[in-house]
Amino acid sequence: MTTTPNLIEAVYQHADAQPDATALICGNTTLSAGELRNIVDRCAAELLRQGLTDGDRLGIQLRDTWEFVAVLLAAIRISVTVVPLDWRASPREIERLSDYFKLTGIARVPGSPDMHASQDPIIIYVDGAWLQNLPDSGTPLPPVNNVTPFLINLSSGTTGDPKGVYCTFEDFTARLQRNLYAFEALPGLRYLSCLPLCFSASIFFCLDSLYLGNVTILYPTLFAPQELIKAVKQHRATMILVVPTIVRWLLELPESRQPLLHDLMYLINTGGSLTADEKKLTVKQISANFYDIFGTSASGLLCLNGPDDMAAAPKSLGRAVPFLEYGIVDNDGGTVPIDTPGLLRCRGAGISDSAWESDKDTARSEGLDAGWYYTGDIASIDSDGRYYLHGRADNVINRGGVNIYPNVIEAVLRKHQKVSEVVVFGKPDPQLGEYVAAMIVVNDHVNDADLIAYCRDKLAPHLVPKEFIFKSSLPKTSAGKIKLPTVASH
Repeated sequence: MTTTPNLIEAVYQHADAQPDATALICGNTTLSAGELRNIVDRCAAELLRQGLTDGDRLGIQLRDTWEFVAVLLAAIRISVTVVPLDWRASPREIERLSDYFKLTGIARVPGSPDMHASQDPIIIYVDGAWLQNLPDSGTPLPPVNNVTPFLINLSSGTTGDPKGVYCTFEDFTARLQRNLYAFEALPGLRYLSCLPLCFSASIFFCLDSLYLGNVTILYPTLFAPQELIKAVKQHRATMILVVPTIVRWLLELPESRQPLLHDLMYLINTGGSLTADEKKLTVKQISANFYDIFGTSASGLLCLNGPDDMAAAPKSLGRAVPFLEYGIVDNDGGTVPIDTPGLLRCRGAGISDSAWESDKDTARSEGLDAGWYYTGDIASIDSDGRYYLHGRADNVINRGGVNIYPNVIEAVLRKHQKVSEVVVFGKPDPQLGEYVAAMIVVNDHVNDADLIAYCRDKLAPHLVPKEFIFKSSLPKTSAGKIKLPTVASH
C-alpha cells in the first residue's frame, strides 16, 4: 500500500531521485536537492548536539533566505516544532514571544542584539558559512515523528496579537491537495518567494514548492516594484505570491511598461482585498494570469477567484475550493438565505484543531465549534456559488444596532483619486455605541469637507465617516497588512 510522504520524506525523495536538480536559489547561492539534503542533515545533527529534541520548540529569527529554509527543514527532520519569527522584530518583542511560546531555542543572525527571555532559550547563531561548514556527525538521525506538529503557524495579527496555530504533516498534505486543485500546474513551477517567511501563506507556498521538488527562489529584499519585476524575469519565475500593497505598487508603475509580468503562469494575491477596479487593472496591466485567494492561518486556502470569475464577478472571493464543507450561518448556527451576510464556517481535513496557549501544550482552536471552524469573517454567497466578503466579525462597526462593514466604505474611498491608502474602523460614540472613522494617506491636498461630500454621493448617510485622520503612512504587519489595533488607538 502506497502512503503519502510527509514533508521531509518528500524533500529527501527528490534529493535521492535527482540530487543535481536545482532546489533553492537565493541571491548568488544555488543549492541542488542533494546539497540541500546534506546541509539539512548536518544542521539537524547540530541542533540535536545543542540540546534540541522531539517536541521542543525552535523560534527562527532569520532573514528570508536559504539559511531560514535549511534550519526550518533541519528542525522538522528531528521533530522539533518551528515558530517562524519576524527578523525585524525588536529584542523585547522576541523576548515576549519566546516566553509566550516557551521556546527551547532561537536561531538568530550573528551579531543580533542581546535578549533576556525568562525561559532562557538556547541561542543558535546561524549564517551561510556556519551551515556550509558543519561537520558530518556520522551518527544516524532519529526517525521523524509523524505526530509531533512541525509548525506553530502565526496568524497575521491584523485584529490583535499574532496567534499560534499548530500544523501537522496531515494538515499540510490536506492543504496541499487544495492548492493542487486550485493551481493545476503547481508541480514543475519556478516559485519566487517575495513575502516574509513568518507570514502564514508565504511559508506554506514555499513548503509546497519544496514538497513538489520545484525550483524555489527566495527574494529576501524589501519590496521594490522594479527590482521584483527584474527578479521574476532573471530567474524565469512562473509563480509569485503577493499582497495588495505590492499589487498597488506595481499598478503605480508607468503604463508604457505594461503588462509587466505576462510570462507568469500565476500571480496570486493574498492577505487582503483589492477593489474590483484594482483587480481589472491588474489583469490588464500586470498579468492576465492573476488570481485572488482567500484563507486563514488555521485552514489554509478556502476560496479562489480565478480569471473567469474575476471577469464575471470581480467583487467576489470566487468559489470555495473542494475537499471541505462550507456554510454561512447566523449567530445561532442557522443557515442564512442567498445573498445574506452571515458567519463563514467550514470543516474537514487540514483545519487545525488546536491553537497555542502559553499555559498549555494545546488548546482547542478559538474558532472551532462542534467540528466547524468559524473564520471570524462576515460573508455571503450568491446563486452562482460565489462568495463575498463583508468584513470581520470582530471589526464590524455597530452604530445604533446597525452593523456597518468597513470594507464597503474603504472600497469607495480607495476610488478617490487623491486617496492612496485607507482603513475604516469604529470609535466610541456615547449615544450610538460607535461612529465611523477613516484613517487615510493622500497623494494631494484634500480636506474633510471634500471627502465627506464625496462619500455622501456614493454611500448611505450612516456609512459616511464622521472623522478623517490624515497620516503619512499606515501601520502595517510584516506581511504588508494594516495593523488595526494600532490604527484604532489613534
